[in-house]
Amino acid sequence: MCKTIAIHISFYNDRWEKVISQGVRALGYEPRFLKDDQVTLEDIRDCEILFGMFPPELLAQCPDLRWLQCSFAGVDRYSRPGVFARSDAVLTNASGAYGITIAEHMICVLLMMMRRMPEYLAQRGWKIIGDIRSIYDSNVTIVGMGDIGSNFGRRLKAMGASVCGVRRTEQPKPDWCDRVYTIDRLQEAVRDADVVALC
Repeated sequence: MCKTIAIHISFYNDRWEKVISQGVRALGYEPRFLKDDQVTLEDIRDCEILFGMFPPELLAQCPDLRWLQCSFAGVDRYSRPGVFARSDAVLTNASGAYGITIAEHMICVLLMMMRRMPEYLAQRGWKIIGDIRSIYDSNVTIVGMGDIGSNFGRRLKAMGASVCGVRRTEQPKPDWCDRVYTIDRLQEAVRDADVVALC
């Protein structure tokens, strides 16, 4: 068996490649960085571990593959029977890895929209464009209360918003949420919302 880890992610740079390579080699593996958009069977056929995004249709032709670590949370396309050549192959996801950074990005984008910053930037001056909005005292509905939705909701609540959450199943209401609805009550949950975030 070849002790190779193929790494196929779009968000690394030379510095990260060096750090990852050092860590992988310290564990006795050889890293193989795949930078092309198109991963081929030749790229991964002899790998024991894959990290990142890979076409599921190729995995059944990788007899040495023992572990697929996805760089995202949703792994449904990899969980069907027959996707892996080995019945003991392990599939893991990156759930919980992006909540803080994506929530902060969402706050940034929301503020840009509510404060009409693209319009102000486009005018190349400072004339009043019209009404702007604030997160404070706004009604926000977050559809999806996982890692990203929860991190987003906590930050909005701290900024003075009234936060409503929507989830698939009944569960206790978290402290950052004013109201929680199940998905079958989505229309009611969004009725008075100033902002709806699909998380």
